[in-house]
Amino acid sequence: MSVLMHLSDLHFGAHDPRACAAVQALARALPVSVVVVSGDLTQRATVPQFEAAHAFISALPVRHTLVMPGNHDLPLFAWWERLGGAYRRYARWWGGDREPVCDAGGFFVVGVDTTRAWRHRRGSLSPEQIDRAAQRLAGAPPGRWRILATHHPLVARHPGDADHRPHRAAEALARWRAAGAELLLSGHAHAPGLVE
Repeated sequence: MSVLMHLSDLHFGAHDPRACAAVQALARALPVSVVVVSGDLTQRATVPQFEAAHAFISALPVRHTLVMPGNHDLPLFAWWERLGGAYRRYARWWGGDREPVCDAGGFFVVGVDTTRAWRHRRGSLSPEQIDRAAQRLAGAPPGRWRILATHHPLVARHPGDADHRPHRAAEALARWRAAGAELLLSGHAHAPGLVE
């Protein structure tokens, strides 16, 4: 049996060490083959917070990780860094690919970056991103779970979550469902839930 672990909104800098210890214990206890981290690794995108998040994720006993940014992983108060270098700190630890793909353990996970340097909270999807993710899903090897990961939720679990949905969420859902998506993973809203 293969297990996928989904983490989101770790917010290092405002994190709970007890929750981190519980995640580490769970990763040791289960046969986790892939960890997906769907953004907000940090609270304020500082160097020490990225270092702590990287150390935590790298220490998890798994072979494959898919990490993508959230809105908190872009500088908030250093607005000048958002003009051309918004993802510089993130890239230092996680590289320049903000839309990674992971094919491991029977899972085919496509990351889609919903963050935008010019927005602090709400996300967006471009037509190009929607097309690219649909093509990647359609090209998944047979027998894999086809999974999409975004930071901002595409589906609102509660009425108040509707404002968290990225622009073009409905269009993306329709395209990705047609391309074979079987599961969507997201964070941002800080309310765990399952929507069928």
